[in-house]
Amino acid sequence: MNNRTDILRLILLLLILVLLNVLGSFQYFRLDLTAEGRYTLSEPTKEVLDGLEDKVLFRVYLEGEFPSGFRRLSNETKRMLREFRAYNDNIEFEFVDPSAGESEEERQQLYRQLTEKGIEGTQLQINEGDQRSSQIIFPGGVVYYFGREGVFTLLKSQAGASPEAQLNTSIQSLEFELANALRKLQANDRKGIGFVEGHGELSDLETEGIGRVLKESYDLARLDLRSFEVDSVSGQISIAVKQAQLNRFDLLVIAKPRETFADLDKYLLDQFVMQGGKIIWLIDAVFADMDSLSTKNQALSYPLDLGLNDILFRYGVRLNDHLVQDALCAEIPVVVNQVNGVPQYEFFLGFYFPLAMPYQDHPIVSNINPVRFEFPASIDTIVTPGVQKTILLSSSRYTKTTQAPTNIRLSSLNEQPQPEEFTEQYLPLAVLLEGTFTSNFKNRLQPRDGNGEELSLIEESEPTAQIVIADGDVVKNQFQRGEALRLGYDKFTGNQYGNEDLILNAVDYLLDDSGLTAVRSRELQLRLLDATRIRGSMTYWKTLNTALPLVLVVLMGLLLNYWRRRKYAK
Repeated sequence: MNNRTDILRLILLLLILVLLNVLGSFQYFRLDLTAEGRYTLSEPTKEVLDGLEDKVLFRVYLEGEFPSGFRRLSNETKRMLREFRAYNDNIEFEFVDPSAGESEEERQQLYRQLTEKGIEGTQLQINEGDQRSSQIIFPGGVVYYFGREGVFTLLKSQAGASPEAQLNTSIQSLEFELANALRKLQANDRKGIGFVEGHGELSDLETEGIGRVLKESYDLARLDLRSFEVDSVSGQISIAVKQAQLNRFDLLVIAKPRETFADLDKYLLDQFVMQGGKIIWLIDAVFADMDSLSTKNQALSYPLDLGLNDILFRYGVRLNDHLVQDALCAEIPVVVNQVNGVPQYEFFLGFYFPLAMPYQDHPIVSNINPVRFEFPASIDTIVTPGVQKTILLSSSRYTKTTQAPTNIRLSSLNEQPQPEEFTEQYLPLAVLLEGTFTSNFKNRLQPRDGNGEELSLIEESEPTAQIVIADGDVVKNQFQRGEALRLGYDKFTGNQYGNEDLILNAVDYLLDDSGLTAVRSRELQLRLLDATRIRGSMTYWKTLNTALPLVLVVLMGLLLNYWRRRKYAK
């Protein structure tokens, strides 16, 4: 009877296990017991994966013999892709060693192909004891979906950060980088970005560096605010047509204007915002010219009257008419001589060229390099109901300001900074505005059309967002041999600043309806071993791990022998 009961219990247990497996195949379920939810995908990432309609292939070029840090990055990438595949079985991935080619020519050809795709190689210096070697790696990959392909980068470089910190940042960014690359391939309706012209803004060439990158995900065009179609019958300009042109864009970029904005210009921008449009303002409040400083050894700076004070004040910020100097600054080249017609440079600390750092943790500025500014002003935030202000970038704790107008002398760059002069700190240089804005023309005289009639006015905006950056040069690229360089790259020092990442992150944040950019600031705590303590106690632990099992075996043998003797002696 007992045997029969036991058999029935066993059959029942097996049936329950089979039933649980069947139910599990229909219901996705994984249990994450980590404190920070390391193995739990965010909701925006799940939405991206839910939108897949076909197979996706991630080809990752991070395979081979690496030091432990890069092996960890490779393993974490595999783990993240497995999480993607566990959620949606349309995900496929493969890891490729780009250095595994049979011949040097084959390897170099693959290196060139990866570089052309935008996956930059990194020369890795490997130190193992007294031996040193180098290896080139390509920490990135390509994702293929519906006949399209996109590139993603796995290694995040940060100026001044240790290799461990950079790897930590890279691992924290994995979910965003992989999901964002996939999201860009899914987008069927690309959003439009308009670079405003008509007020001496930066030219197409001067913004080509950022334009190349933005074109991978967005449609770019330039829009002259002061160019209107004229009615052939009445001879009047058509403001409605200009508004329709503006409304084709989701985001406007106003990059370093030099001429005053008329009321009609501001009306067009204001009504664009009222209808939910986004704007990135890159504004110089004070005129200062680096070319004059280099050639004439001095430059006169003075406040710029762009006519934007009222509209920016209404939206919640005020640009101050002074120049910010910062002890944390970029080195700038100054021509000190010429040899055979070739200029000779010396580098000086450019206190007027602050390296702005994130003021607080936010997806737009999370884990980016310092952003290079040139002659910036500071920004004051104004109390405006319904608008939330977030300071994105600020000066350092050692800052001072100089009221404009003022004469900037080249000789001042040779002077050592006096700590007692740099008494101001953390002055805002970039501010995010989010919420419902009030029209700049509410309770004011409104612009009129060609017939003298007041233009229609929307007084309160839909929920939207804007970003104000107190320097137009943040988005301006340098040139080398007539070619536009990557935004943020300094050809004189070879430094890559965070300007490109700032603008890309800002655009993604403003135009991202999925909320995926919030994943960028997600933090994962890596519980790493102390390398210094490991090296110091390596011999001890090796000896212990080798000798202890032998000692235990011998002791067990002696104890067993002693026990047997006592047993049989009785």
